[in-house]
Amino acid sequence: MIERNEIFKILEDYNLDDITIGVLGSHSALDISRGAKEFGFKTLVVCQRGRDKTYAKYYKSRKWKGVVDEVILLDKFSEITNPEVIEKMQSKNTIFLPHRSFEVYVGFEKIENEFKIPLFGSRNMLRAEERYVERNQYYLMEKGGIPYPRVYEKTPLQPDLRGDRLYKGDNIDRLVIVKVAEKQRTYERAFFFASNGEEYSRKAQELIKKDIITPDALQEAVIEEFVLGTQFNLNFFYSPVNGELELLGVDTRRQTNLDGLLRLPAQQQIQLLDSSGEIDIDKEDIESLYDEETDTYITINPQHIIGQEARSIVDIKAIEAGHIACTVKESLLEQIFELGEKFVNVSKQEYPPGIIGTFALQCALTPGPPKEKFVCFDISMRVQGSPGTAFTPYSGYLYEKSLSVGEKESGWK
Repeated sequence: MIERNEIFKILEDYNLDDITIGVLGSHSALDISRGAKEFGFKTLVVCQRGRDKTYAKYYKSRKWKGVVDEVILLDKFSEITNPEVIEKMQSKNTIFLPHRSFEVYVGFEKIENEFKIPLFGSRNMLRAEERYVERNQYYLMEKGGIPYPRVYEKTPLQPDLRGDRLYKGDNIDRLVIVKVAEKQRTYERAFFFASNGEEYSRKAQELIKKDIITPDALQEAVIEEFVLGTQFNLNFFYSPVNGELELLGVDTRRQTNLDGLLRLPAQQQIQLLDSSGEIDIDKEDIESLYDEETDTYITINPQHIIGQEARSIVDIKAIEAGHIACTVKESLLEQIFELGEKFVNVSKQEYPPGIIGTFALQCALTPGPPKEKFVCFDISMRVQGSPGTAFTPYSGYLYEKSLSVGEKESGWK
């Protein structure tokens, strides 16, 4: 890990009156660049060849418009740690803002040991997002008293009689979501759902046969209870300067192709999920969907209706495609701030000096009883990917206007 003293020494050579805000050309680069420009900073976006037009052409600064002052063009994002690139960024007094694409395309090893550029954020906490590390986000939530889903243990991979490698989820007794990296796009997860160990094994083998995931990736997968509730991303900013925690905004996700499936009538959803194209629901099954106590119909996995032998002709994916700004009722705000405060406190204990700047808790709000409760299923320990937080009212309750993440990161104390 690059020591803080080494970063302080680099900062000694910076002209603090001529700072450039740098960011990798992906994820939330435009939001960050816009916020930097709002406060008079120069902006620098490091791009990969073939993915540069957004920054080098469409949103390039010219005359009175645009937010990207300069682009460094590389063949691969990972080349950002090359000595000549580091030297150029240092010469421009660059302070870099990390986001998820920076973690994925550059890698934690390089960020921690080779990227000798000052970060606005918590370099020592970025890796804790990954569930394979010892003091990961589950560890932090447990230590901090933040509610999170049950995580299921897995048995080791073992060959069956035919020599195939099987993987079984032990003790799965409710609906779970399995988070496993895709084979081709390792930065994306091939989520799938299961309600028992048999269903888990069958679906895992289907994905392996389709070459969507690998057995090795399955070894690193997380089997997590699927919490039924309204999903919210709670976007925070913590300043160690004044010790204040702020709620920047709330959003929810658009995901493909899940959103498309959910827009279909129930009958068409079941047809798509049943390779035979035939719906086989008897009267007893239909009645089981109705909950007399709550006077509501319950949504359940269609494969429970049409039988264990049904096979999906549509591979359901939940790849993030965008965000929707949203609000929560005011009676939930205390609970939201308490969750944020718990994370700030545990981050100081486990990763001193703790979280700096923006972070997000991705939660599901469950209905109770006895009352609504947020359950956190993911933590982003850096700039989150939703520019829509500026269109929620929460920062506006503190300042004269609602702020974007980029504005808060760049200039608002």
